[in-house]
Amino acid sequence: MNPIEGRIGHLATRWRGWYRLLLSVLLMLNLLPIPTLAMIATTSNEQTEKAILEQHKTPNGLRVTERIEVTKDAFLSSRQPDTNFGGDTTLRLGWSDGQFDAVRILMEFDIDQLPRPALILKAELHIYQWSVIPEEDPDLMIFHAHYLRSPWDELSVTWDNTNNPDGDLIPGEAFPGIGWKTVDATELVKLWYSGARANYGLLVTGDETPSANRQRTFYAREAGDLRPYLLVEYTAVCDNTPPATRIEPLPSFSPDAFLVQWSGTDLAPSGCTPTGVAWYGVDYRINEGEWITWQSYTSATSGQFENNAGNGDIVEFRTRAADHAGNFAVSSTAQASTRIDTEPPLVTVNPLPAVTAATSFELAWQAVDTLSGVAHYDVQWRENGGPWQTLLETTTQTSHQFTDAQTGVTYDFRVRATDLVGNISPWGDDPQASTKVITAYATSHVTPFTPNVLKPTAAVTTSFTVNWVGFDTPEAPIATFEIYYQHNQGPWQLWQSFPAGQTSAQFPLQQLGLGDGVYGFESVAVNSLGIREPASLQAEATIIVDLADMVQVRAHIPLVISQASGVANQ
Repeated sequence: MNPIEGRIGHLATRWRGWYRLLLSVLLMLNLLPIPTLAMIATTSNEQTEKAILEQHKTPNGLRVTERIEVTKDAFLSSRQPDTNFGGDTTLRLGWSDGQFDAVRILMEFDIDQLPRPALILKAELHIYQWSVIPEEDPDLMIFHAHYLRSPWDELSVTWDNTNNPDGDLIPGEAFPGIGWKTVDATELVKLWYSGARANYGLLVTGDETPSANRQRTFYAREAGDLRPYLLVEYTAVCDNTPPATRIEPLPSFSPDAFLVQWSGTDLAPSGCTPTGVAWYGVDYRINEGEWITWQSYTSATSGQFENNAGNGDIVEFRTRAADHAGNFAVSSTAQASTRIDTEPPLVTVNPLPAVTAATSFELAWQAVDTLSGVAHYDVQWRENGGPWQTLLETTTQTSHQFTDAQTGVTYDFRVRATDLVGNISPWGDDPQASTKVITAYATSHVTPFTPNVLKPTAAVTTSFTVNWVGFDTPEAPIATFEIYYQHNQGPWQLWQSFPAGQTSAQFPLQQLGLGDGVYGFESVAVNSLGIREPASLQAEATIIVDLADMVQVRAHIPLVISQASGVANQ
């Protein structure tokens, strides 16, 4: 477009009454390009914006082909970002080096002119291309049409104030030749017609590569018979009822990725055949916030929802659907909900003693999961820092009796838990519980009495001294001595437990209410692990109490206990 034509286009938006006169003068002065003559011949405020081109009856209803003219259009220039080109006779696409730079097209059509209900069969966008730059450009120009998110005014819209487009809708190619170009717009019209998309028109973008300097120019609304239009083919139907939809129930808790399934049934008045579900949409919201579009215009009936909500969030879903007659409905309330659980259970294992003499012991564990709950556990063990081995798998037990432990071996244990949505707590690098098994025990014995007869002539006759000795093991020292006694071959009884550092004590004969007779003694050592020396129930040393002076001693023959064999020698 030459500069004079552009300026006239702006004046025309303000002084429509002068538009024809100004164009006529420019024609006489040969200042307008030849293609504009076609525009002048047909430009009128009384242009027909809707025309039924064809209609005929079919078994499914009245089939109609209708033409819908563009109601407003403009192009945008990045080089002139605050300039409006809504009154221009052309629409420019691509890149115009130095004059407009990046250029884009806006168009809007009044779809509300179509009758309701109707089954949209086909829709085409027709637009007349009258200029190709560079002239010898043999390649197609790829373009994309985008929805617009809010209304715009033809006589004030600019590059700077155009609202953001919403996703690619129609990908296409602008041919290098001059003439009418046709683009399939069936899905576009269906979505507008059903109300699934607000009809604010389209924004079309082309090749905006500066170095290529490629531009396509089309006639605008002001070009009369060469202006853009939609050709829509439809069938008037009796189905005026939107589909009913549902979402399959979700579990109370779900992981951060889970399957959502939905379905719908198209409805129609009595005696009318439903046209069928055309597409679905699914919205979600988190913690009763704003509804957010997740699935749009899809024929799918399921989808994987993932990474959109945090741990503990409640996610709700609702569906919307349209049938082929353009009837559209969206659920006003949530149809399914679930709560997100992304954190695994926290597992703890009851501590074990650092060292134990037991060859069988209980391992116990538990887990805390504040959301879905614990499903099962896995338990592993190892010996002396070796490879981990499975002890229990997918068990609901929270304890296990470990048996057949071997002395001198350190046993490590670790536990992990899986919750009801599949979150698994990690194995720790370090064991959660450990113990070393040591079954070796310390030894001890009571030393012989000298003299081994207590007579009434003794300095002390109410008690006598008992001595003992103990022998530690490298793994665990002696903690206590248990001293047992027997009177006149009667039952063995515990006299007293003494600390490891004490190796003698006075046996309180009179205090215990005991009298004359033969007394046998045995010592049992208990080490720091609680391991007891086995009791032999045999006297390691004996003494005769003869306070009645009934026994005449001829010689003292002490009993000597071998430390190696524990056998008494006389």
